[in-house]
Amino acid sequence: MNEKELVENRNEKVTRMEEIMNTAKAEKRLPTDAETTEFENLEKEVKNIDKTLAMNDTINKMELKEVPTDKVKELTQEEKDIKTFANIINEM
Repeated sequence: MNEKELVENRNEKVTRMEEIMNTAKAEKRLPTDAETTEFENLEKEVKNIDKTLAMNDTINKMELKEVPTDKVKELTQEEKDIKTFANIINEM
């Protein structure tokens, strides 16, 4: 599911939870066992959707890091001259 579908699904579940409570209030009673079970299941589903949305937010804020490369140190002109001189001497 994409984010839009998750939010729409979440909103449908929250609306149903509100309907359950509003029905019980309008009838001036406690929710039935079936309503309580349905409410609790919907609540779990909403929490799972919220976790998924939070995970999406986290990953969207992250970016891949560039892997450092082992760069060879560039020799200065003086170091190049010394190396050349040492090679000449070694060849003698």
